[in-house]
Amino acid sequence: MRTKRILLCLVCSVVGFGVCGCDKVVDAGANVQLKQELSNASVMVYPTFVRKFSGSIYDSNSARDIAATLKDIGFESVRVSNYEIPITGETYMIQWKLFNQSKDLFVSYLKANPVDTDYVVLAEYLITPLRSGGQAAGGIHCFVLDKKGRVGLEILLNSHHKIFAEAKAKTTEDCTKVLIRTLKEQLEKRVKQ
Repeated sequence: MRTKRILLCLVCSVVGFGVCGCDKVVDAGANVQLKQELSNASVMVYPTFVRKFSGSIYDSNSARDIAATLKDIGFESVRVSNYEIPITGETYMIQWKLFNQSKDLFVSYLKANPVDTDYVVLAEYLITPLRSGGQAAGGIHCFVLDKKGRVGLEILLNSHHKIFAEAKAKTTEDCTKVLIRTLKEQLEKRVKQ
């Protein structure tokens, strides 16, 4: 376990994770556009994809909570989709691979299925079993894409990030609270700039 943690720390250092994600792979133009247009933009929030070892599920309640937060932050129009983005593929033990796989699948889906909103949002939670018989959150991902499929904002959180570690998230609801706090920190900065 110690070796995996050291490897994850090294990966995080090399790719340049910030407090809340991987700014090196965000499309600079889409990021600037998000900052400039947020208060006049529409957004569609898809049901959250929750990866569990017992089988993955989709959570509409968290999507509604995320949508309400985006409306409060300042998006002009916010809708929640009933459609579940098909996240398929291998389940990796390396979070960075899962993160990129999910993002690529979301981008591919959006390019094949155009939307009538300016932005789309998909959250993903990694829930892992504990030896004690309980469960804990292993990570949180969130992707904000423009309608062309460009990444305007992405979030990757795990135990190496203070906001995530302090929350000690165990459930989907806990993950949603952490993500909402992170989205507020990331997007409200853009509104105020």
